[in-house]
Amino acid sequence: MVVQAHFNARNGAEALVLLKQGMPSSDAIAYLMAKDPHRAYRQMAAIDRRGEVTSYTGPLCNAWAGGLVSEYCAAQGNTLTDCSVVRGMVDTFQAERGPLAHRLVRALSAGEQQGGDLRGRQSASLLVVSPSPEVPFDVFSHTTIDLRGDDHPQPLQELKRLLDLHDLLWQPTAEADRLPFDRDTVRRLQLALSRLGHYSGNSDGQYNEDTRRALRQITYLYNLRRRMENEWIDQKILEYLEQRGSNTDT
Repeated sequence: MVVQAHFNARNGAEALVLLKQGMPSSDAIAYLMAKDPHRAYRQMAAIDRRGEVTSYTGPLCNAWAGGLVSEYCAAQGNTLTDCSVVRGMVDTFQAERGPLAHRLVRALSAGEQQGGDLRGRQSASLLVVSPSPEVPFDVFSHTTIDLRGDDHPQPLQELKRLLDLHDLLWQPTAEADRLPFDRDTVRRLQLALSRLGHYSGNSDGQYNEDTRRALRQITYLYNLRRRMENEWIDQKILEYLEQRGSNTDT
């Protein structure tokens, strides 16, 4: 469910109620627009529980304005360069694979590459919500992602950085990212820990107790303990520590 252009947030809230009650997306949007005196300035899109996708753009929205729908997705915009922006977003979303959040960010990037907003770039946001089957331990215990980069010179790059950080903090380690504690890996780890001020021993590639202690301390300090194991080191953690360590050298 999305509302934009000269949007009325109440339309979005009411649409969600109607969709939860089982109303088709086309009927929900038609009902809301029929009773909205400013419908000519509105944009709405919705996907219902049956997968029906509906998009509406009022005739007085700022040009270029319009939307495009496809299977389980809708792209809309106003004050865009032209229709290729929404086409690029839909085509990219349909072609991409992987987690929904990353598909959405790549679709936004495709829209920007096609010209994006006529006024330039200023902000980007991402909201992914799914119901939790049980009482969550914390806000990150189920797949809710709520990220935004406001008033930023490169908002989509900032959004991608935040999403990568979210994954680092809360996603489990992929099998391909499990690095053995061999000499080269441990030496990289020791150098990164040393640059961050958490290790003062030799960077000799020996996974000794001082290295274990420093790694354990820093994973707790940076909230990386979900990716902490005794049998391997997470490649993304290692790259993250190396990046932070390199920033301290500049």
